[in-house]
Amino acid sequence: MFLYRHPDEDVEWHFLAPDIGAFFDDVVLGPGYPGLVDTVLGPGVRERRRRTGRHRGQPADSWLGLLVAAGLVE
Repeated sequence: MFLYRHPDEDVEWHFLAPDIGAFFDDVVLGPGYPGLVDTVLGPGVRERRRRTGRHRGQPADSWLGLLVAAGLVE
């Protein structure tokens, strides 16, 4: 949308995957997820931990927590 409204602007692109299948296999369900979080939300977000409750110390990102528990991401 931004590029449509501002055709003369330079936009920084991040290549995530060659197709939708590879995107889900590598980025959403695999080791590329931390890179996706860094690209979309910024660096440092992955290191955030829950501070209270029975899940204290676990990643604040619940999807990342599931990938870590499954052994798909370190």
